[in-house]
Amino acid sequence: MISQTDLINYSKIYKIDQYTVLREYLQIIFLNSLYKKKGSSGVVFKGGTAIRLIYESPRFSEDLDFNTTLKMSLLRSVLGDSLTDARKVFPKLSLKELNTTQGFSAKLFLENEISPMPLTVKLDFSMREKTIEKFKSTIATELPASNYSLIIVMTQSEILAEKLRTIFQRKKGRDIYDIWYLLNKKVIVDSKLLDEKFKLIDRSFDITDVIKYIASFDKSILEKDLTKYLPLDQRHLPKNLPELINDKLRSLYKI
Repeated sequence: MISQTDLINYSKIYKIDQYTVLREYLQIIFLNSLYKKKGSSGVVFKGGTAIRLIYESPRFSEDLDFNTTLKMSLLRSVLGDSLTDARKVFPKLSLKELNTTQGFSAKLFLENEISPMPLTVKLDFSMREKTIEKFKSTIATELPASNYSLIIVMTQSEILAEKLRTIFQRKKGRDIYDIWYLLNKKVIVDSKLLDEKFKLIDRSFDITDVIKYIASFDKSILEKDLTKYLPLDQRHLPKNLPELINDKLRSLYKI
């Protein structure tokens, strides 16, 4: 278990609150526990927390998102075993399955000393979406966790394609930030991946539509959604993100 002194120190290093540091520590411990299990070969880590923990984004994240090919019974078994392993670090950790119309969702609950309410991390497993590109990596972190598990993770290009699709499904500042971060890293915008991702929402990828949609994001909503996930020295960025992204997209597509 991470000490209170470590939480204070890492809060200063990361320029973020202690609660967010503790949540990330829990995410890392659970991921390492999950990918020790035999059945985890059918689980692919993706989304904003993957961008943070594997691809070293400055943006902190709440949930753990996955694609899976596992049958429900095996997935429940793997999660139960992962919880047992994670309890070696967090004895008070619990997991509750959530009702959902698609895929499988659950939530981790951790009683802690810095908040009167349990810290939570939602786990979302998509059984509908197939992973096209993946590889194995350990987690990049300065937190005091042993990161020996090989995490099966979606590639940056495929995550970028999913994020560009996701903005048409929900309006969240965190998706806009992740798109900017990946573009800023010069991650390849892969047209084949985009075509596959957009098929799932019965749309065709159109760069003009994407640029218009990104430009339509309310800057005050971006700031409200993103501020708590960003270190202090990044909190000036949200209101500028739509223009920064669209400048990069226009340059890439020469429009």
